[in-house]
Amino acid sequence: MKHAIFGFTTPNLGDDVQAIAAALLLPKVDAYVDRDALDKVRFDEPHTLIMNSWFAIKRYTAVPHRSLVPHYFGHAVGRPELVNPTWLAEWRRHPFIGCRDLHSVDVLRQNGIDARFTGCLTTWMGRHFAQPAKREGVLIVDVPPAMESFIPDDVRQKAVHLTSETGDERTDLQKRFMAAAKLLDALRTAELVVTRRLHIALPCIGFGTPVTVYLGDDVKNRRRFSGSDALLQMVLHDGTKPLGPEWLEPAAQQPTAEMEAGFEALRAQLGATGPVERRWSSVAEFVGTFPAQRRHAASFMRQLLVA
Repeated sequence: MKHAIFGFTTPNLGDDVQAIAAALLLPKVDAYVDRDALDKVRFDEPHTLIMNSWFAIKRYTAVPHRSLVPHYFGHAVGRPELVNPTWLAEWRRHPFIGCRDLHSVDVLRQNGIDARFTGCLTTWMGRHFAQPAKREGVLIVDVPPAMESFIPDDVRQKAVHLTSETGDERTDLQKRFMAAAKLLDALRTAELVVTRRLHIALPCIGFGTPVTVYLGDDVKNRRRFSGSDALLQMVLHDGTKPLGPEWLEPAAQQPTAEMEAGFEALRAQLGATGPVERRWSSVAEFVGTFPAQRRHAASFMRQLLVA
């Protein structure tokens, strides 16, 4: 069996963080595929693919081609258009669909699909890496400027600002993965993190890094964070001011027993035995093992044209 992960051209390195988390559970990475064109991907032999991502941005019937062997863990139903006969038939092929958020669970169950909350794989990724000898620094990652004034002075004044937005590396897979790795290594060794990003906050759980989330109180955000919100210190705001406490002291959290059981079940499906090993000294070291190649061509005709 060969193995694939998603390769992105989106403006958010949070997508790449999810792909790195999936790669940590695979023996190796053999290919990168386009999340939004899975129906057009063609492999000569089966490739495992963990479907831990947000669907769908562009195309609403792009279910995995039969040359892909999907594992549904951390799957997010991002738009109602996704609930269509093509995807419903795909979901029914599997014993159950492991969802990243409780909203996705509800949507699928309302349409007759056995769905369960698994959370996101990024919640566990820190367990694969060496623990830092010393934690240093405060990180503020993509916090709305209006909310920064509510962060205590002693925290804000010594903070370094980072972002998960992509730059010139947006279409270069290797540069994207390494940029995400450097961001994750900063989270891994930080004393404290303040963010609005789901895939900044969740890796902090696995890294044991205290984190506080400032989250805009709207339907979209509540859906994205549903389920994970139980693991995080979250300050909800209306864009100008917090709706409750102005600040919640960051705290390192742990996944629930049910989430742990689901994670171990996925590891077993993928052939893992024994506990997770802290095999890598850094995320950058791990990402350095990824193959230097492009995303898999989107279609057979495109492969012919490229050749």
